Amino acid sequence: MQGKTYKFIADDVAEVDDDAVGHTMRGHRQPVTCVGISGDEKFAYSGGKDSLVCQYDVETGKTVHKWKGDKAGKTGHKGHVLSLAVTEDGKFVASGGEDNLINIWDVRTKAPIDSLRGHRDSVVSLAFQMGTHKLYSASKDRTIKLWNVDEMGYMETLYGHALPISALDVLRRERAVSVGEDRTLRVWKIAEESQLILRGHGGSIDCLCMLDEQQFFSGSQDGSLCLWSIMKKKPACTLPSAHGDANPWVSSVAACRFTDLLASGSSDGQVRFWKAKNNKLLPRGSVSVPGVVNALAFGTSGKVLVAGVGQEHRLGRWEHHTEGKNGVRIVSLPQKDRSSK
Repeated sequence: MQGKTYKFIADDVAEVDDDAVGHTMRGHRQPVTCVGISGDEKFAYSGGKDSLVCQYDVETGKTVHKWKGDKAGKTGHKGHVLSLAVTEDGKFVASGGEDNLINIWDVRTKAPIDSLRGHRDSVVSLAFQMGTHKLYSASKDRTIKLWNVDEMGYMETLYGHALPISALDVLRRERAVSVGEDRTLRVWKIAEESQLILRGHGGSIDCLCMLDEQQFFSGSQDGSLCLWSIMKKKPACTLPSAHGDANPWVSSVAACRFTDLLASGSSDGQVRFWKAKNNKLLPRGSVSVPGVVNALAFGTSGKVLVAGVGQEHRLGRWEHHTEGKNGVRIVSLPQKDRSSK
């Protein structure tokens, strides 16, 4: 895995409970739709339906800065912010919205740098290739675009999805993975200009993350979770009704990169933790986060998880959960002492 050490940490969260959930960071007035965390885990970021992009201090929970939008689109985003990504070095934050724009923000100066234009519909997912400033964007216009943020330039467009894309992810290699309303998971081999098409969910696939370069984790409106291997065209493991018998659809997933630890969120107000082992998904506890868990992001150490919560789903108003608070929750994950082993 190109020098990356694979760590087995999922068993450490088996005893996680609701005491691990910190206070709600209330930078948003409306539902949070996307979250991110810096490589050093000092800052968390979120975007919401109120056109805001917020930066928080992870340790104190205080809001550090707000990049505001307006209805006219003169500053920031016009309309809902739907996607967000942070460079591994913490220099840039990218945000995408229903205004079809990708805005790039300078974390140090807090100033807007520029907007990337080219998508013809809402930008629903963003991901920086690890260790670079190369940005991948996915849109409801059914395309994926690649951008060079250092030069604020367009690179290329990937075509293939038959219906709007819901999510994408990328790690260190030039290989992206995407899912969409066409119920497919696609592995894009950029250099070879080819794609693999995988199928397994019974409904629209709403969320996706890469565990490593060989394994992917996805959640669907059919309420299932799937663990995929690049070696198989069907899921290596499928968990139907992953968030309970009421079968709420899975609205968010996250992976602690190059480990065996995964998490999923839904409108049941639970963040559930999973262990990936031998092509299986094993439950490893859960915490209560009332509302719709629209977004999840692990810190690189596996010690912290950022959850974006709203009273509504990120892409619509199909349900309304009054018990939820629109904001960001920090979950501190227990770490076992392995020094004696």
